Amino acid sequence: MCVRSALSVSFLFILFFAKLTFAQTSLSEQDRLVYAAVAPSSQTISLLKNACRTWEDYLWAEVSVLCEERQETELARLGGGFWENGVEGVEKGVDSSDSGGEEDWKKEVVASLEKLKSVAVSDG
Repeated sequence: MCVRSALSVSFLFILFFAKLTFAQTSLSEQDRLVYAAVAPSSQTISLLKNACRTWEDYLWAEVSVLCEERQETELARLGGGFWENGVEGVEKGVDSSDSGGEEDWKKEVVASLEKLKSVAVSDG
């Protein structure tokens, strides 16, 4: 196994572990926050926002969740990637003719940024 593949497997394991571990209420809030930051999602956004102190923190939390959800949606739309389908999944290629999702993505980002107008921060 090449180094790049080993690192990819390690990273995916960390993300999977973080998503499972976040739900454990026996962990301290700081530990849950670390796992939430590693694997941001709609389930972890409230914990992440509670830890935000600056406008940039809020922006990072919002954009991280949007990007993670977009990535999961696109992978599901494509039928998965290498880890789900092996080499065949990568070799079959991607139909890039569907650009309809681009406008939806822009609307999500703009809506998310609009929500940040009223954010009260303690620093910055």
